[in-house]
Amino acid sequence: MASTENLQNFDPSEHGWAVQEDHGFIDLVGPFWRKATTDNRFRYGFSADTRHVNLLSVVQGGMLMTFADRAMGLEAWTAADDAPCATVQF
Repeated sequence: MASTENLQNFDPSEHGWAVQEDHGFIDLVGPFWRKATTDNRFRYGFSADTRHVNLLSVVQGGMLMTFADRAMGLEAWTAADDAPCATVQF
């Protein structure tokens, strides 16, 4: 397991990840990252910090839902040939 110090110094951009720019709500809780894989797919991620946790020091469920919604939305957009679309209704 990586030490906390190593995680704090981890820069996703140095490992092929690119920030998914969004100047709306996602800008408040992100950044969210995306990385292409060798089979022309994408991986998505975010670095959780203290603003993302609840009173038990666990990442808030709402943050996980926000992340899942954004990742699914990006994939749905790609599958629809960049046509506007919605993911799911919670």
